[in-house]
Amino acid sequence: MSLFRCSSQHQRRRGSSAGMDTLSRVRGDILIESLIGMLLFGIAGMGASYISSSVSVSQKDMKVQDLVVTEMRSRVMNRTSASEYCDGSAIAPVTVAGTEIAVTATCNTVSATVNSVSIANISAPITLNATIESLGDVRVGQAAQQN
Repeated sequence: MSLFRCSSQHQRRRGSSAGMDTLSRVRGDILIESLIGMLLFGIAGMGASYISSSVSVSQKDMKVQDLVVTEMRSRVMNRTSASEYCDGSAIAPVTVAGTEIAVTATCNTVSATVNSVSIANISAPITLNATIESLGDVRVGQAAQQN
């Protein structure tokens, strides 16, 4: 019986410390789960931030392109003569948000024959070209339809 008593006394001591060990383990498990949850939440937040910044940059680029195209269309529509941009003079750059974007013109002439009468040096529709950093070439006019 003394062996039984020793065993039960040891069990009582062990039981109280085992309860503390279990409680410590539970607290540790909760802490680890919390840290993992915070890590996952942080990763999801960083992903949402990256997507938001990508959308913002794309939206800015499209707005710049729209402003440049609108200005070039206005220049083509409001020119004073058919050869205004074809005389070799410099074309004023388009300014968007403090950045100047160079504009060039493509002018072509064609020949035609009507009822055996040949006509040379007929001005073809003008094309204005601009190169926007990060977006590439933008064209307004006749040749713009070829892309």
